[in-house]
Amino acid sequence: MQNIKTLNPVLLGRPVQAFDQLAADLAQHVQAQLHGTGHRPIAIQIAHAHFTPLPGVAPQALQIELQRATVLAHMAARYGFTADGQADAPDTPPSSTERRIGQALQDAVLRAVAALCAQAGAALDSPPSTSASAWQWQARIQVGDSNWQPLHITLDADASRTLEHYALQLRRTQRTAQPGAAKPAAPLQVELTARLLEKTVSTADIQALRRGSVLPIALGRTTVLLNGEALLTASVAEHHGKLHLTAFETLE
Repeated sequence: MQNIKTLNPVLLGRPVQAFDQLAADLAQHVQAQLHGTGHRPIAIQIAHAHFTPLPGVAPQALQIELQRATVLAHMAARYGFTADGQADAPDTPPSSTERRIGQALQDAVLRAVAALCAQAGAALDSPPSTSASAWQWQARIQVGDSNWQPLHITLDADASRTLEHYALQLRRTQRTAQPGAAKPAAPLQVELTARLLEKTVSTADIQALRRGSVLPIALGRTTVLLNGEALLTASVAEHHGKLHLTAFETLE
């Protein structure tokens, strides 16, 4: 499978390249843990693994989205029968064996996440003390010769905080290790738009406006957009008679 990425404005300014390394590490952990769930070796492949930030806050508990087709394919490979019939009847209630195998696979994924977080936590220079974005690990999984299925892991608050701070530390380490790295010959040019303010007024106030009328406004933090997507907030400052944006913060 090909790994194809598009420019996502939400990812700008975040430790994406370091998270790419963590995504590959987690894929190895997940694959190793899943291999240990059967009494005989089962061919399992994971591809297109990557982390992506989610809007809002991270959930209190880690969430795993494992497709039923993946569980049935694992059962088929484990016990030597075909899962086609069950896959074609999604309304069929799961058997006790299917529930047991599904739980075993989810437990294996949980162990994989715990192993990566323990590895990252042990390598941190200092414990993470600030909040982090909500992150989801997304990948495709194939069991045996079955069809590829999605596998998603939404990290809880603790895991998101640990891995994001570890990714930031990795990025700082990489920059320090390569101080003389050549800059791109053709840097990527993007157009940012600053939305300075929004004010709600009544139609009566608008109709009452005349030459010389004053409309009071309060200029607070402004929103910076990339291709119409809110990306940053910034403060507006005056310098030498010109307005400037400063104190940028990434929108969560």
